[in-house]
Amino acid sequence: MFKFQNLKVWQKAIILCDKVLNFVDTIPAKGRFSLAEQLRRAAISILTNIAEGSERRSKKEAAQFYNIARASCAETVNLLVIALKRGYFTKEKFQKFYMESEEISKMLYPLIIHHKENLHSPTSNPPESGQSLIEMIIAIAIILTGLIGALALTISNLSGTQESNTRVVASNLAREGIDVVRNIRDTNWLKNLTWDAGLYFGTDYTAIAVFNPTLNQWQLNFSPNNIDDAAAKLYRLENNLYIQDISPPEGVETLYSRLLTLDPICFNSLTRVETISGGSCGLGEEKIGIRVKSEVTWIESGRSHKITLEDRLYNWK
Repeated sequence: MFKFQNLKVWQKAIILCDKVLNFVDTIPAKGRFSLAEQLRRAAISILTNIAEGSERRSKKEAAQFYNIARASCAETVNLLVIALKRGYFTKEKFQKFYMESEEISKMLYPLIIHHKENLHSPTSNPPESGQSLIEMIIAIAIILTGLIGALALTISNLSGTQESNTRVVASNLAREGIDVVRNIRDTNWLKNLTWDAGLYFGTDYTAIAVFNPTLNQWQLNFSPNNIDDAAAKLYRLENNLYIQDISPPEGVETLYSRLLTLDPICFNSLTRVETISGGSCGLGEEKIGIRVKSEVTWIESGRSHKITLEDRLYNWK
């Protein structure tokens, strides 16, 4: 049995997920391409991130996955609010979903704190092997050879740990890029604006995410065309916030660059076929969503690395 199956929070999460998936099947066909799909992914995300976090040896990585699961709880509730406003189910049923989601979120919080507090615990990363009794009686020359090998292994492990931490940051930055696009879409919907306002510029679908402190909101800038552009570079502020801008912003330049690609998702009402377009939707097609690709690249130890995350965001209306 896997470790996550014994976690009470996972056991409650799978019950909630099953209920949400059953509810999703009742959403009218009009909402199947949008709200239903997002709701299904959010509920499943709670489960999968709890499971993956429980199997991570690194305390830092485990805490990160539990954090994502907790964020998915909030996303699930947010989507359920939309479903309630659309009249897809009753307020009483929503209240039950809300209470179960809130309980799971509260159960995840101490798990996150526990793993963060134990990041520097001497037992958080136990050594994988040690010298056996037999090795202790081997000749001095063999022992010295073993010590040299152990030293090389330690250096290699330290390098591997650093690369692992760098990859976790890159994954978070890639996920943030998708969350920025989702946030802009949700804000447009709540303000009764066109759902994809600010998410395209003519036929230019590559952009960087820029935070506007005056408006206190994220915006997309479509000037960069590829991830090698200087504007795609990420800078870190003193509060550890990562930012991008057309002009080099304040802060320390980091290893990372990030570029977002927002391809239209088109739906043909005659053929009932959904396609992803590299340009505008064709004749007889309606733009029903956006495929978001968030690409993060960096160079470490003389090697190039890349992480690409993808999600599909739909128009709820």
